[in-house]
Amino acid sequence: VIITEGVTDCISLMEHSFPVVSPVTVQFRDSDWERILPKLAGVKTVFICQDNEVSEAGMQGALKTARILGDHGITTRVAVLPLEEKQRAARAKLAGLPAGSDGRGALEADAKIDVNEFFAAGHTAADFEAILSAAQTPLEIAICTLSPSTPESDLGRLLEPILTAVNQLDPIEQNRHIRLIQGRCGKSRIPVATLRK
Repeated sequence: VIITEGVTDCISLMEHSFPVVSPVTVQFRDSDWERILPKLAGVKTVFICQDNEVSEAGMQGALKTARILGDHGITTRVAVLPLEEKQRAARAKLAGLPAGSDGRGALEADAKIDVNEFFAAGHTAADFEAILSAAQTPLEIAICTLSPSTPESDLGRLLEPILTAVNQLDPIEQNRHIRLIQGRCGKSRIPVATLRK
């Protein structure tokens, strides 16, 4: 099942034969979870695909939803729509504009892509399947924020919540995630033995 942000996104996915629901905003209301969770309990994987926008409101909503679903034992992955040339050009122009500049609103609108626009651009169901195949868990997304250039003084703080989550996984998944962490931080910086401790 796919969770997406807007009604038109939901309709576009239905038209391409994907099972989908939408909160009609970035996340479900707290009062909706009692009704939604039992319906998703038997689903193999829930994919969350929100708008890809400069503000990252969709991503923040997706991560919050993924945490709630994960806390209830529902396997959840977050899919990220790739940017087209229009969005890349708008983001490049935005990078050079100071906050509050005239025309910023129009550029922010052009910098966003949603599911409906993805399909309107001519992409197929197979193209969207490829995006779902590349979807990551919230933990994998957190690991991707690490880099070899992360200052040593920040590593402990950044790794603490990630390693706490890794510690909850089964041993095989722990090993896989520890290797991912080491790869992101730089193999020579942090030995696997240190991460395991």
